Amino acid sequence: MKVYSSTSSFQQASDGSYQAVLMIEQAQVSYYTPDGTLDEALDPTVARADIVVATYTDAGWTAQTAEHLTKE
Repeated sequence: MKVYSSTSSFQQASDGSYQAVLMIEQAQVSYYTPDGTLDEALDPTVARADIVVATYTDAGWTAQTAEHLTKE
């Protein structure tokens, strides 16, 4: 993945989460079975805006949701 930009006010929501808007492009992805056979190959995507809702603990950041802001 290539992240072109990220923005957040880092204001904690009432549920303890934070939101960030990211502009991300996904490179080609290939999935393989345990025996090494190609299972699925996905084409690269164009850069588009996503929103990530995450929480932070001593263990680090955990994404609760990550979804596109626009339809394809």
